[in-house]
Amino acid sequence: MNSRGDRPILVRRATDGEHTAAGATVIPVPGSAGLVIGDLLRVDPGGPTEEDAQVVDLFPLTVDRPLAFAHPQFTPVRKLGPPSPDATINGKGDDLYGSSGKGETKNADLAPGTAKTFRVEIQNEEHAAGDFKIAGSDSTDPFVVRYLEGTTDITAAVKAGAYVIQQLPAGESRTIRMKVKVKRTAVPGTIGRFRVKTKTGTTTVVQDVVRATVQVIP
Repeated sequence: MNSRGDRPILVRRATDGEHTAAGATVIPVPGSAGLVIGDLLRVDPGGPTEEDAQVVDLFPLTVDRPLAFAHPQFTPVRKLGPPSPDATINGKGDDLYGSSGKGETKNADLAPGTAKTFRVEIQNEEHAAGDFKIAGSDSTDPFVVRYLEGTTDITAAVKAGAYVIQQLPAGESRTIRMKVKVKRTAVPGTIGRFRVKTKTGTTTVVQDVVRATVQVIP
């Protein structure tokens, strides 16, 4: 998993054909690139003239302090977002996001009486520590689902959507395990679909979902 600072710049151009002088408070970004007043920006992220500023006006895009450095045309600028999760399941789904689980699904064939453990890793993709809330699918006959973090059984909290990874540092990750067991009475051909949803503790919107699909085989 990569920090979002390593992926394509959200604000496409800092200087779109223009040089920005040291001491300037206006950054020429066409249309203000979907920003709002109060957004935090990083100019030249990872570069020798990296610096941060806050948006105070949009037309033109104006920041709260004079820039410390001069920035040549096409210097990248990136919006610094709040803590944001990236979930993977058994290593699948890195740098994919969304509530559908598309591209973030693992499949397994299990015989009656057997089980499979899926590793779900949650990484904080942004620049600040934050809380992440985890919700997972409940058991559905003939499948029994448990959730664990290390040796701690967190099943009840995850199924209730109340399990929280507290103050996960920026760029770090935490792993929980989803164990799916098939009852001995299961009929071959039965399919179970299970999801783990993640979001920051400050939003009601699910930000990333991983899925496991289990089919009973003879």
